Amino acid sequence: MSRVKSAVVCVSVLVAAALATAEEVGLPACSSEVPAFCVDASYFKRGGKYWVEVYFSVTNSALQFVKSRRGEYRASADLLVILFEKGGAQVSGDTERLVLRASRYDETTSADSVRTGTMCLPARAGDFTLAVTLGDRDTDMKSAIEIAFTVPEIEDLPSLSDIRFQEAGGRPGAPPGPNVRRTYKGDVMTVPFYFEVYAEADQLPVDVVYGVMNTREQVVFRDTVTVADEGRAAVEAGIPADAIGNGRFRLIVGIPGDDGKFKVSRGKVFEVRSRRLYLGKSLDSALDLLSYIAGGGFLDKLKKAGPEERKALWEEFWKEKDPTPDTPENEFYEEHIRRFEFANERFGTPFSEGWKSDRGRIYIVYGEPDQVETYPHETSAGATEVWRYNNLGRRFVFVDDTGFGDYRLTEGF
Repeated sequence: MSRVKSAVVCVSVLVAAALATAEEVGLPACSSEVPAFCVDASYFKRGGKYWVEVYFSVTNSALQFVKSRRGEYRASADLLVILFEKGGAQVSGDTERLVLRASRYDETTSADSVRTGTMCLPARAGDFTLAVTLGDRDTDMKSAIEIAFTVPEIEDLPSLSDIRFQEAGGRPGAPPGPNVRRTYKGDVMTVPFYFEVYAEADQLPVDVVYGVMNTREQVVFRDTVTVADEGRAAVEAGIPADAIGNGRFRLIVGIPGDDGKFKVSRGKVFEVRSRRLYLGKSLDSALDLLSYIAGGGFLDKLKKAGPEERKALWEEFWKEKDPTPDTPENEFYEEHIRRFEFANERFGTPFSEGWKSDRGRIYIVYGEPDQVETYPHETSAGATEVWRYNNLGRRFVFVDDTGFGDYRLTEGF
């Protein structure tokens, strides 16, 4: 086996092992109450002290705007962030007054106008609860988020900080802000992220391996960065979006040890949702995505078109289905992608991809059922699921007559 191939296999094994042993760090938390907002956090060690960076995002549509005498629209809210230890005692906290402004009324209701920010809290190693409250000053309405958060001991060097996902395609020359939702949309080319390496002079250089795994625990991308700075070394890296495609992924960053395992590793989940990637990855992937929502005539036209015409057809198709064409977001596309990817993650079998299964097809077309009844082995036919869509007056019955999770639609109206 060549040295290059050996290195690739080694990285894949390391990343897979890290995934199996590391604690799952899911996507950020978002409040379901009004005013809605999202929160994420990362930990770092600087100057011998631990710090927790808390990232938040609030959209204009989440707050109440008031028109001033000068014609400007203004909203204000108070953000309270507190770090509690397990016993309930407060470790640290901070507050910030948010002021959002808009020149037109339609901007005040826009979910595309987002205010993001960062607050830094002193901390120590241990298990905590991060409590964040957002209060709209004009309506007195409040919503809250609580996140279980662990800051590990960073003593045995070389070691790593947490991972911070950053915004893609920011203003030229401006430092990238945090991607609070860890979701990348639009025409994203690279998924940028940041972490720090802590090492002493006699330990340099330090090789840091990072890899990306999909929901099937397959390594879809890997790379290595070499750090030669002692103390605290800041590392900015990126994942080529074309190399991984759309979906939910987990990034693993680690320092290999002499035993062939990661000496230390960090991991976080992120998502990529880009129309460009579905079309650019392959024609087949684009056709798969459109299977249940486009007519056969359009699919045939897409197959026969050249690259430029195909791109124009693709963009026009989604534009026509956009319920809010005056905004950058396409809610129809976002929901369809969510259903498609959920179907692949949830309903795949050894015989079929999830979107091709009967349950996947019904889920993509109709969305989340209002009610699901499960009968594991109570029928002679096999395990049974009954999905009900009460508002639509629809009922679907799926039966797994093979015992391999391959549920077939046996009744539907």
